[in-house]
Amino acid sequence: MQSTMSLNNPGMRTSSSGVPRSSATKSNRNVNIQLVGPQGVGKTHLIEALITEQDPTQLPHFNEGKNNLMSHYTIQIGDKKMKLLDCSGNSRCQHLVKEWFARSIWFFVVYDMSNQQTLDQAIEMAKEVHLAGARIVLLGNRWAVEQGKTVEANVMTAKVLLLDVKAWASPSKAPH
Repeated sequence: MQSTMSLNNPGMRTSSSGVPRSSATKSNRNVNIQLVGPQGVGKTHLIEALITEQDPTQLPHFNEGKNNLMSHYTIQIGDKKMKLLDCSGNSRCQHLVKEWFARSIWFFVVYDMSNQQTLDQAIEMAKEVHLAGARIVLLGNRWAVEQGKTVEANVMTAKVLLLDVKAWASPSKAPH
């Protein structure tokens, strides 16, 4: 993965432990990373790859919850525990996903690099996440491109648009 653009929300500060916190005196942000994006872009597969690599003891819990609308995972990465929230891209449940916008520190907004429509949806979602005061990583999943599909997502346009919300853009190659 290569990071090419980032959002550092001015309302977020980092605590002495390195965990971002809000300007407010007490934050209710209890999820480290929330993965969001259109349906079928590979969010769940990205989490599965991370769990497989970093904390395979959590695979049974992952497999039980991966078909839910939202699934919480706490995985061990080195000497740190990370709380992840995998959210469905189903448009009918977006109101449930948005309820977590104020509770998450980072958002990985995932899109499929072979599908411009998923990038357009991801950009709109990134704007909403930004309004909630969280940090954003725009993650382009290039798995379909590596399988022979053409890159359709105009990443340069996305970078320009995301400068408005100061988001990080990064390609990934997890299957979807």
